[in-house]
Amino acid sequence: MFDVLVFGSCMIDFISYVNRMPKSGETIHSQGYEVGFGGKGANQAIASARLGCKTAMIGKIGNDGYGKKYKEHFEKEGINTDFLESEGEHSGVALIIVNSIDGNNQIVINANANKYMSADICEKAKNIFEQSKILICQLEIPLDATIKALKMFNGLSILNAAPALENLPNIAYKLPNIFCVNELEAEELTKITFNKVEDAKQIIQSLIREKGCKIVIMTLGKYGAALNIEEESDKKIYHVPVPSKNNLVVDTTGAGDCFIAALAYFYSKYPKASLLQKVAASISIATHSVQYKGTQSSYINFPNIDPLTEKFEHHEL
Repeated sequence: MFDVLVFGSCMIDFISYVNRMPKSGETIHSQGYEVGFGGKGANQAIASARLGCKTAMIGKIGNDGYGKKYKEHFEKEGINTDFLESEGEHSGVALIIVNSIDGNNQIVINANANKYMSADICEKAKNIFEQSKILICQLEIPLDATIKALKMFNGLSILNAAPALENLPNIAYKLPNIFCVNELEAEELTKITFNKVEDAKQIIQSLIREKGCKIVIMTLGKYGAALNIEEESDKKIYHVPVPSKNNLVVDTTGAGDCFIAALAYFYSKYPKASLLQKVAASISIATHSVQYKGTQSSYINFPNIDPLTEKFEHHEL
């Protein structure tokens, strides 16, 4: 039995650290450079495993040196790779620029091997689908494969709708139990501008009323997260801020994926905790990760958090 099944992308991260973002047409020197393992799906799988979940990964890697190293990396972390398949293509690549001053980033991805994910793999991996409690999906692989995975799965499903697709079909909003986006992705999907925390209420209400989402969690970076707590109800929208004790930001790359993994972990290990408690605990885990450089390399030294006893702030929007 698996606590978490991740269905999604694997990328190799090429990260440059700069003192400021370059202007259009400008070349600047980086202050540091790293190569690491990334991809939203793989990040979520690694973070889930390191938090203590028995985890399986379904995805595509390249038939190259990076792909071979990636599979070894998963296996070293204790992640099931029975359906981590290689293609005669370069492994997926993410080009990342991180502002060393505030830790914010800009990312461009090249899907490469990831674009060969198809709905067929769901049928091949049927046994793992049936043996898993929580499914995590994202949008860095072909949409038809993700839709098939969500349709097949009978447990709790989380769709991290990132990167945002302009013409995301309605079924993608309705299938998952939890629909999770950040503020930029939410703007793209609803065409509602986000300027302040209070704007999250209108955005979440739109995703429920007009798109058919059940539970929406909107991550807000340094402002925490906003969410509805009852399925298909937009009557009460809550804001959970980032704990005030966590204020060191080195690199925000992969923090959203860390949040998703933590949410799955708390659902799996603390079923009696409320959604607000799970989200608050997940914010604390993700906030911890931004204190370290890199993506998966930042998923270390996780604090031991019990959402049932941890004190947290929240208020209704």
